[in-house]
Amino acid sequence: MATRFIEETQLLMADDPRDINISNPRLEFLWQFGLNDVFDGMIMADKAFRAGVQQSFVQLRTIHTVVFVLSLFGAILLWLALVRPTLKRAGKESLQIAEMLSQLPPQMDAEAIIAQVVLGEAEDEVAAASTKKAGPRQSSSTGMNGSVPGGSMYNKRSMDGIPGIRMPGGGGAGGGN
Repeated sequence: MATRFIEETQLLMADDPRDINISNPRLEFLWQFGLNDVFDGMIMADKAFRAGVQQSFVQLRTIHTVVFVLSLFGAILLWLALVRPTLKRAGKESLQIAEMLSQLPPQMDAEAIIAQVVLGEAEDEVAAASTKKAGPRQSSSTGMNGSVPGGSMYNKRSMDGIPGIRMPGGGGAGGGN
C-alpha cells in the first residue's frame, strides 16, 4: 500500500497540471489513502504513544511506592534505634530525679528551687512564694514535734554543692557555710 502511495504521488507530480482536478483517479486514491489508512495509522501511533506513556507512569508509580515503603522502614528504624532508647533514658532520669527530690527534707521547698533554676526568678521572690505555700507538713523523716533531724542546720534553699547550703556536720561536696 505504501509503495502504491509513493507511485501514485510520483505519477501525479508527472501529470500535466491541467489534468489535476477533483475527478483525477490518482488524487482520489491519495485522498482515500489519507482518509482511511493514514487516519488509522495516526490512531495506531496515538495508541502506541499512550501505551508508552502509561507504562512510564506505571514504572514511576512503582518506584514511588518502593521509595515510600523504604522511607517508612527508615523512619521505623530511626524510631527503634534513636528515639526509643532516648525516651527510655529520659524516663529513667526523671525517675531518678523524682527519687532524689523525694529524699529532700520536708522544709525545703523543692518546687521553688526548681522554679528559680528554670525560670531564673530572684531569690527574694522564691522565698516569698515558698513562705506563702509552706505550711506544717509531716513526713516519715520528721520527729514527733515536726522537727527534722539536724534541726536548724537545714534551710529552705539549701542543696549540696550550691552556695548558701548548710548540711549537718559540713558534709557534701563543698560550698557549705
